[in-house]
Parts: sequence; C-alpha cells; structure tokens
Amino acid sequence: MRFPTWVQWRLVMRGMLVSSVLGSLAAWAVPATSVAGGIFFEAEDYDGRPWYGDRGFGTRMAEPLASGREALAGMWRPGALSYVLTVPKENDYSVWLRCAVPDDITIQLGANAHSAVDLQAVAVKATTTLKELAAPGAYQWRSLGRLALQAGENTFLLGQGAQRPDCFFLTPDAAYVPTDDLLARMLREKQAPKGQLLPELIHDRQITQHPAWLGQNALRPAYAHCEWDRSNTPQSWARMVRAAGGNCLVGVGEMPAGTLDGKLKAFPFRKIDDPDFAYPEGYRKNDHSWVREFTDAGHAEGLQVVMYGGAHRTLDPILVDHPEWRQQDAAGKVYRHGFGSWYSPYRAAYIDRWVDVARQYGIDGIMVDMLFTGPQGGDYSPFTVRAFADRFGVEPPRQADPRNLTWQRWVDFQTWTREEVMLDVTEALHAVNPEIACIWNQTTGWIFKGREYLSSRAGRCADGLLEEMGWEVSHSIFGERPLPWPAQSAWQSLFLHCRTAPGYGQMWHPNGFYTQVNHEAFSYSIFANGIAPAVVTGGNWDHMGKVWGHIRPCESAMSGATLVPYVALHFSENTLNWQANAIGPEARNAYLRSVFGVFQALLETHLPVAIISDDDLADAAALRRHATVFLPNSTCLSDVQAASLSAYVQGGGGLVAAFEAGLYDENGTRRSSPALSGLLGVTQGTVKRSADWYLSTQDQTHEITNIPEIMNGGDPAQGSRERKPSICFFNSRGGRAAEVLRTTAVVDVASIPLIGAGKGYSILHTRSAGVGRTAYFPIDVGQGYYA
Repeated sequence: MRFPTWVQWRLVMRGMLVSSVLGSLAAWAVPATSVAGGIFFEAEDYDGRPWYGDRGFGTRMAEPLASGREALAGMWRPGALSYVLTVPKENDYSVWLRCAVPDDITIQLGANAHSAVDLQAVAVKATTTLKELAAPGAYQWRSLGRLALQAGENTFLLGQGAQRPDCFFLTPDAAYVPTDDLLARMLREKQAPKGQLLPELIHDRQITQHPAWLGQNALRPAYAHCEWDRSNTPQSWARMVRAAGGNCLVGVGEMPAGTLDGKLKAFPFRKIDDPDFAYPEGYRKNDHSWVREFTDAGHAEGLQVVMYGGAHRTLDPILVDHPEWRQQDAAGKVYRHGFGSWYSPYRAAYIDRWVDVARQYGIDGIMVDMLFTGPQGGDYSPFTVRAFADRFGVEPPRQADPRNLTWQRWVDFQTWTREEVMLDVTEALHAVNPEIACIWNQTTGWIFKGREYLSSRAGRCADGLLEEMGWEVSHSIFGERPLPWPAQSAWQSLFLHCRTAPGYGQMWHPNGFYTQVNHEAFSYSIFANGIAPAVVTGGNWDHMGKVWGHIRPCESAMSGATLVPYVALHFSENTLNWQANAIGPEARNAYLRSVFGVFQALLETHLPVAIISDDDLADAAALRRHATVFLPNSTCLSDVQAASLSAYVQGGGGLVAAFEAGLYDENGTRRSSPALSGLLGVTQGTVKRSADWYLSTQDQTHEITNIPEIMNGGDPAQGSRERKPSICFFNSRGGRAAEVLRTTAVVDVASIPLIGAGKGYSILHTRSAGVGRTAYFPIDVGQGYYA
C-alpha cells in the first residue's frame, strides 16, 4: 500500500492551483411553502402562460441577489404567467412581491382571471436605479394590495410590468410587512426534514459471475437497429459488421414484437390507447421466432448477438391483455408508456418471456433499454403502493418534496425495485445459460437534468450497464464547461467503468454530423476508460473500421486491466439528490461543476483517478486501495461514511475535502455539528458569496504554496515592470459566482489566507491525523476551473 507523502500532496494541490490559474424534482403545482401563516412561492416557478404574450416575456434569468438565485426578465412585454396555488381558507390576502424596479411602474395581477382585461393594475414604487439594478439592496418588498382567494385551488396571475420579480408572499394578515428575514425563515422551513425516516434499502444478493465473452468479444459492438432499413437482412448486416472489424451485434431486433407472415413486426406502444387499433389478421403477438434469424446470422459470422428489449416503447402484448397491470401516476392516471408495474403479475410474465426466448433461440445476451421508464414521481399503481406500505408501514407521499424523508425512500424504492428486476432477470437467464449476458440501460448520464432514478447499486445487479451520451451536449451544464468536446465523455465513461468493474460497461453515442472526428474522439476517450464504445452504426463503415481497427490490438491489454489506485474522487448521489436538487438547478449545476472541475484538474495534472460512490465511501477497506480521497463539496455524509474516512486517514490515507463537505447528513438535513470538523481540525461557519479569489505570492511559508509556480507567479499587469503580488484564480465575470466558508482552525493546523473574500477567510487548511493527512479547502475549489 502506498501512503501519500507531502511531495504527492504538493502534486495534488499544485494541480488544483495551477489549473485554476490557467484555466428539482418537479411537483404537480407551484412549489409553495406555508410560512408565517401565509403562502410563499418563487416568481420563476410559474405553471403556465394562460394566454398569448410576446416572446421573451417572463424569461428565467440567473440572479445572485434573488431568493432562489433566479428571477424573471422581459416583464415589460405583453403577457401573463399563472401560478396554481392551494389556499387553506377563503379570505382576502395581502400580496407582497420581492422585486427589483428601476422606476415607478404599474403591474398587472389578478386571481382566477380569464383574460388580460380581468387583471387589475397596481402602482409600484422604484426599488433602485437602472445603474444599480445588480447592486445589493436592489431587490425589495413591495405591496400589491389585497386579493380575494377562495379555499382550495386558485390561479394567481402576474401580467405586464417593467420589473424583475423574485418571489411572492400572500398573507391574510393585513398588518404583516415582510422583510428579508422571511427568506431566511422560509429557507429554514424548506430545508427542515419532514415525514418519517424509513430503513435503508439494500440488496441481499448481487451478480458476481459474468459471461466470459463480455470482456473479450464485446469491445467492438455494432450498435444499431439494422431492421429499420428494409434493404438490410440480418445476414447482410452481420457480414458488413464482420468485414468492418466489429465483434458483436448489440441492440438488434425489437422485443417484445411478434411476427406477421413469419417476419418481425413491431407496433408503437401508444397503440395500446387507440380504441381503433387491432392486430392485423395473421399477426402472432407471442411469436418471437424472428430472433432465430438474427442469432443464426450473427453466429455464422463469428459474432455474439445481443437482442434489444424495448418494452418501454414497443407495444407489449402482456399489457394489451392485462391493462390493469400498467403503471399509474400519483393522480391515478395510467402511464402511457411501458413497462408494466413491477409489483403486479407483469413482472413474472416479463421474466418468463425472456427465459422462453433464451431457451429457444440461442441468444448471447439482452440489452434492455430505458428500464427507468415510468411516471414522474414513481409508479403509484395499487400493486406498488401496497408493496411500499407492506414493507415500511406507511403510504407513499403523493407530492414531490426532496426534504420529505418518506418521499426520499419512495423515490429510492422505485430505483431499488428496478434493480431487483435486473437481478431477477439476470439470475433467470444465467440459469438457462451462464454465458447469456444481461445489459441494462440504467443510466447516470441524465444527472444533468436532475433526474431521480440514479443509483450506483445497479452495477452489482447485472452483467453490464449501457449508458447514453451525446444527448448531453444540449444540457446547460456543458455550456458552462470549458472543455475540448471529446473530453465530455471522460467523467461519464470513467464512472461507468468504476461502477461496473469487474463487469462490463458500454457507452452509446451517436454518429453525429462530424462523423470521423466524432467517432474517433469519443470512442478513444471511452475505450481508454475501460468501456466499450457503442457507436450508432450505419452508413459509417469506413469510420467504424478505423475505430475497431484501433481497438482490436488493444483488447488483450485491456482484458482484466484495472485502474491505478491513486486518487479516489467521490461522486455523491445523496448530495445531488437530497441537497443540490432540493435547492434547484443552480445548486445542482454548482455541485456538478465542483465535481467536474476537480476531475479535470486531476486529469490535466496526470494523476490517476477513480470515481467512488456513496457506498464505497462507507467502506474503509475499499478506501485503503487509494492513496488519496477527494471530496469535492460532498455536503451529505453519513456517520458511517465519516467514521470510515477517519479510520482511513488515521491509518495513513490522505483526505482532501472542499467547501461544505459533511455539513449535512445523508438525507440532506443540516447537521448541528459537521461530520468532518474534528478530522479536518476546523470549525465550519457561515457561507459567503464571493466575487474574486486571490492567492498572495508573498510570504508563503506552507510547503504546498512555497513553490516557484506560486512565489514567482503573480498576475501580469499591462504597462507594469513587475507582476502583481497575487494570483487571481477565480473571478465572477460573465455572471459566475462562487462561495467560501468562514472557518476557524484549531491547533496543529497550517492555514493559507484567501484574499478577496474579506478578513478571516482561508484558501486551505492542512493537518496530520494519525499516520495520514488532511487538506481542506473552505472555498468551492472546483469552481476555480471555470474562471
């Protein structure tokens, strides 16, 4: 085992500093909060636009001064926004708006109105000037008068008015005048845990034996629905794949389609709700003999054949025969896509169908797509609700709330259930033939939209996982990520490798417009991280031949290869789901930037890095494989994880933590005493949003910063003979902002001051603990990569 020395620490810290220098879960109505006897809601959380308005009216904009870090712009244009509110009691309510108004204006508003003429005009005094619109104090509370609201559901409407609305507060108390203290109280109440803490869900089994061919004959997959092009036959497609250098067919066919005239014939799932739909005469809905043509064609060319399971989108005869087994949303509405409810008899029928195909048609594997398909908020069919209640003794909540501990377990119950299905199917097909591979699209690639079905447990529930990238280029996080575009796959594919090892990971990506560059850059990045690049194949045989020609001679070296265990970078699903997503998109993107910023700095410093999960962090023995563990703003840590980290450091490991690491428990509840304060040797205080961060180049005595790159590395100044006596490693130009914690260090802690946040702030604290060492950044250091 290798323990970190201060030389190694300096490499890690220097990489961070040098690269820095160079470089919600949806609800069914407005997420309103009851506070101080009134109703609070954010202006940007509108439900709709009740009538036509100009384009640009009510545009969401990032706003550091706003309560939810967002406000609305373009309100001077014609238009209206609607907010569906549940009012506890009929009454006249005082309407208060927190807004920034550069001049005296008139605002239109109303309740339960049907057109613009039904809105009333309210005069609003200016809160600031146009020049000071972005300055502290620009947002103030303004009274909009009284509105009569009925008990139950109401539609509140906001119309035209040249201002930036931040949030609303409606109260029956005519004498109440809100201040910004209300925002702090609202935040405390919003963050307070609700509901009942239920036992954690774990699997009592895992898949440990995998088909031997996966690691040897599945690194050059041809991923395509060749049957979509009727000029293809399975035989012609298999010959083209073999000639181009592929070694397996993945995602062919369309289970659970039947046959018409002996040939594969699929129907879209939406047909299930078409009262005029009927199977054509002669259609055999339960005949899957078409699978044999695909497997025989592939085997004739020496290719393994992995069939595609598309029950999420292909009409499923099981659900046609048993519509009562379909999933339902929280309102009891039938879900209009597949799969069925996994706690209904659908589960056994689904598994039996795959077993029958495996026994009859010689398949080498299955790839089940979009397993996570289900209603937003989970499946509320009577079967699933009963299973949850039987297990935990409580009914699941019907309203999304990430601070509701019962809701948290309900969401995890959905994911855990799908993983149990993965285990059931994989075990059933292995019983038919241990060499049948079960690969599932249980993706984490969609984290960028705050989705709720993530779980790193999935890697232990199957032979392999497939994930999708390529869609991600349209996600907002990548607009803020200054990376060469091929590197976008690095984090996702490396994490997939770490979650599936020693199993199999496959990363889908599209053929795109810039085909050769796209194929090679994405594929080589993916393959370098131990993952099979599953390029969409078709019409790109010349490019695929080059990719597969590169991979083939590397396969023997990749077989059984493992990552060099040096830095373990923690990706916290608990932080993402229960703390960042609970706050909103800005917090989610800030957390992801923290992770990716550190990740890229480590890559660019050429330090070997693996990505570890929440479960890994709780296993001190697993941590000891790594010289250093890095927590990039892992806010949510359990007591077990904290104890594991302490044992790891005391035994000789190195720990780097940043910003709010350990300030919350694993459920997203703020701790009274941070989990790592004793280990890090600091007291973590309040958060301050800071514009620019600087590191002094003078009088640096700490051996991490007393190096030529820093001591001689002051920023240049135009027209000046000498460099500046400081290095700016983060600035807020372009709307960016970052945060820093005020900290107080105990004895035996070496601290490095931070310039730019004010007196008493530090950039780094280091100390020895047992045989190991810790380093703590009070700043959200990963953000520095984006300066």
